[in-house]
Amino acid sequence: YHSITEIRYRDFSFNFYGIGDQTLKKDKDSLTQRLFRFKLEGEKKIVKNYYAGLGLIYENYAYTDQGPGGIYDQLSLYGKEGGKYLAFGVSQLYDNRNTNIYTTKGYFARLVYNYAPDFWGKDNFEGSRINVDLRAFYPLTPKLTLGLNATYDEYFGNVPFYLYPQLGSDETMRGYYPGRYRDKTAVTSQAELRYRIHPRIGFAAFVGAGTAYAKKFDFSELKPSYGGGLRYFFDLEHNSSIRIDYGIGEKRPGEPRQTAFYLSLGEAF
Repeated sequence: YHSITEIRYRDFSFNFYGIGDQTLKKDKDSLTQRLFRFKLEGEKKIVKNYYAGLGLIYENYAYTDQGPGGIYDQLSLYGKEGGKYLAFGVSQLYDNRNTNIYTTKGYFARLVYNYAPDFWGKDNFEGSRINVDLRAFYPLTPKLTLGLNATYDEYFGNVPFYLYPQLGSDETMRGYYPGRYRDKTAVTSQAELRYRIHPRIGFAAFVGAGTAYAKKFDFSELKPSYGGGLRYFFDLEHNSSIRIDYGIGEKRPGEPRQTAFYLSLGEAF
């Protein structure tokens, strides 16, 4: 069995740049987000390496504009003041990795579908979501591993802006501020070489590409992501690590190149 439970409350500021994959740094607008989330997922093994499950998620959002007159005020956004929804989901998973902490061999493929009925009306979310996460790991030498990862995330229906998939995190599209680019659909891919030079020390180099779009995928709009990092394995029994990464993104005309520094627990994928 697999079980995932999340209870989260957030009251925090973030930078909003608008919608789409062509947003501008000069349009940065500071918003405060208040979020409550309850999430529950359960999966059962059906046959070897294959799981099926059900899920439930409730989210409630509220927003405050800290700088009236900016891009947030200017855009006509669905769900501008926030909202809530309750969604029911199903999941399918194939997983034959040798470990889920520091994987050196195997495959992971997970598909999740969620549907949110119209319980509250107004500008609340009514529709569905499809999320796909694919991973593959190949041991090139006893110390060197190649990891591949691709994700697809899309919403359908009356979708509030705050649910739009975002590019940029410590796991995918490293080098971008989370939410600098967001839209109804996001696609990402990445490859990472992991070298365990010492039982407690490792290095990684990664390269990737991704985009967020509203209607049609366009290869020419893919944005780059690349960089490297250091790993310190503080628990050799379970291969648990502290991860330090530096990611580099695109350079838009008239703007400095986008970069980000990450300090995290565990591998990116």
